[in-house]
Amino acid sequence: MKKWSKVVLRKFFEEICLLEQEFVKDPDQKVKQFVESNGATVKSFVRYEVGEGMENVKITSLMKL
Repeated sequence: MKKWSKVVLRKFFEEICLLEQEFVKDPDQKVKQFVESNGATVKSFVRYEVGEGMENVKITSLMKL
């Protein structure tokens, strides 16, 4: 695999995969490192994007009126 494709894939996984993301309280540490250092595991998680699903909330709110 070419070097540039490895860089592109690494960046993609850092943005998408929870365990590869920077830990919010310590950006020098990955989530995976934080979880392992505390003796925990991640069983599942839900990923939301800003504004995702808001259309349904507005419609449901209007229906209740």
